[in-house]
Amino acid sequence: MITRVALAGKGRFGSVVLDEVLMAGFKPTVLTRSASTIMGVSDGVPVYEVNYASEESLREALQGHDAVVSAVAGTAIASQKPLINASIAAGVKHFIPADYAMSLKSTEVRALPPYTDVKEIEDYLRARSADIEWTIVACGGFLEYIYDLPFLIELDKRKIDIINEGDIPFSVSEFRTAAKAVAGVLQQPERVFDHCVQVHAMTITQNGTFDIVRKYDPNPDDWTVNEEDAEVKFKQGMDMLQRGELTMAAVTTLMAGEIWGGRCKVAFEETDNEWLGVQLISHERLEKILKSKVTKVLAALLLTRLLAITDC
Repeated sequence: MITRVALAGKGRFGSVVLDEVLMAGFKPTVLTRSASTIMGVSDGVPVYEVNYASEESLREALQGHDAVVSAVAGTAIASQKPLINASIAAGVKHFIPADYAMSLKSTEVRALPPYTDVKEIEDYLRARSADIEWTIVACGGFLEYIYDLPFLIELDKRKIDIINEGDIPFSVSEFRTAAKAVAGVLQQPERVFDHCVQVHAMTITQNGTFDIVRKYDPNPDDWTVNEEDAEVKFKQGMDMLQRGELTMAAVTTLMAGEIWGGRCKVAFEETDNEWLGVQLISHERLEKILKSKVTKVLAALLLTRLLAITDC
């Protein structure tokens, strides 16, 4: 039975995980590099300041814990090895790495360059499966992030590249979706099959997204729409990365070609939503999210134009 849970990382997603773990009845501990910067922690939840590069520091903080949930930032994914080693040394039973996107079944996607660090940690855990149980919580793309990236639609430029006709479905989740799945895994770890669970809040498409955006845009025809081929898009992104352009533009170009190309399954046909207590969200909820994004972007564009006029 898992009772005490250590949470590594309390950013936007980690904060939601902490709430769900508390509501599920676990006794959480927050690990952080700087205790003075941690805010919004409920009374009675211990906060330990640790050195994530020091196994000794981590092992001391993890004594007596049953599980570790990693919610470190994407730039810190490769640095989880000391945390894994310390978890094993401290007798932790279960480890959930910071790997909240594509499923282990999505082998084509996970073999791509943007997944290098994620795959390295997966292999590291596989090699230690005899010492600790571990689970990847696959939840597709986070709705809190994906509309800020240009791989789906570029709200700030009022531009969309419709790839392969724009009807490929893609699994997406809110932070709350994945956080509930984390709590569900900790409640029933014996039900996890092959170190991975799949959950999502819904599936989306490029065309479906664009329809909603135009619904809430006062000038719905004032958009640049390009028809793109997935293979061409994918090659453009791969070429950029191979030239050493390790940029978000290169990554999003590559992933746009892969996600919207239809070559691999990026919409979970089977999910673990039911036994993990994860609910789907409604189309109205998606509309609310997109309406908020559109409103903010249009307001920012208007302000920029007004400032430009004023400067003239």
